[in-house]
Amino acid sequence: HARLAARAERLQNFAPGYCDRLRLKVSQLERDHGQPLLIRARRAVILSTGGFIFNRGLIRDHAPNFRRNFKVGATGCDGSGLLLGQSVGARSERLSRVSAWRFINPPHCWPKGIVVNSNGQRFCNEEVYGATLGQPLCDEQGGQAWLVLDARLRKQAIRQALFGGYWWFQSLPALALMLLKVRKGDNPDRLASVCGMQAGELSGALRAYNAGARGDAPDAFGKSEGSRQVLDKGPFYACDISVGNPIFPLGALTLGGLKVDESNGAVLDTDGQPIAGLFSAGRTAIGVASHLYISGLSLADCVFSGRRAGLAASGRNEPGTTIASRLAPTDSARVTL
Repeated sequence: HARLAARAERLQNFAPGYCDRLRLKVSQLERDHGQPLLIRARRAVILSTGGFIFNRGLIRDHAPNFRRNFKVGATGCDGSGLLLGQSVGARSERLSRVSAWRFINPPHCWPKGIVVNSNGQRFCNEEVYGATLGQPLCDEQGGQAWLVLDARLRKQAIRQALFGGYWWFQSLPALALMLLKVRKGDNPDRLASVCGMQAGELSGALRAYNAGARGDAPDAFGKSEGSRQVLDKGPFYACDISVGNPIFPLGALTLGGLKVDESNGAVLDTDGQPIAGLFSAGRTAIGVASHLYISGLSLADCVFSGRRAGLAASGRNEPGTTIASRLAPTDSARVTL
């Protein structure tokens, strides 16, 4: 049982059908050898089962642009808490909000290239945080994008990947992206043709970008001067940073969930009233990171919202006692909620 369950967890992103079959075997073992145990919750229930990135049906219905992303989280992030809450009339919000991360560093010189869509049009500032790039890439560009480098910048990036002191899981995918199945063209128009881009779009994007890199014009997307570099030395290369590239996964997690009373974590119904005895926490609930996500916020949100719901469910959050004072009794004045 433990061996099959661990294998299903480990391989879910790569072989979901196979892992579903493993879980059927796990379930059969539980039915054959397990003993049912009935637990009655007399005071309250807290729903905290993660998000729903591993629930293909929910993703299809609420966030279809993110179906192909590498799923970040445990396979228990299957929407079970969300569906349990909805089954008793709970209100959900922001189910279409997903955080997807396309980091194009390291190598640290990569942001000096340009990122273009399938038509060859630049659509972002390449030095932004990974979620700021990944979200429009998936939601607005159909999950298709290229990182365009000239020969000079590609050589710099390969050198950094080999000798820059990066972790193997940073350097190996970067090298694979630049060396395996990379598209190449002697000039921008030839590269655009090889990649199936619209004629003239890529060369126009490079001309505008180079003007900004030379200081002749402002950068169209506000890239800082230190991250600009003239791209004019052929041949030119296009690295596939699309969501479907298996050697360069684009991770994602869901942000929406059950609507809760922010003073105690009580789950609200469709009329905005608390459902007696039902609370929620973590990614199952609407929280700090339910619109935009920055690395680590799920941990911070879970620790705070879990304790908030636990205090309320246990009855220890007496009237007149703020959650802030219960979370930080020695320094509550410095807690902002």
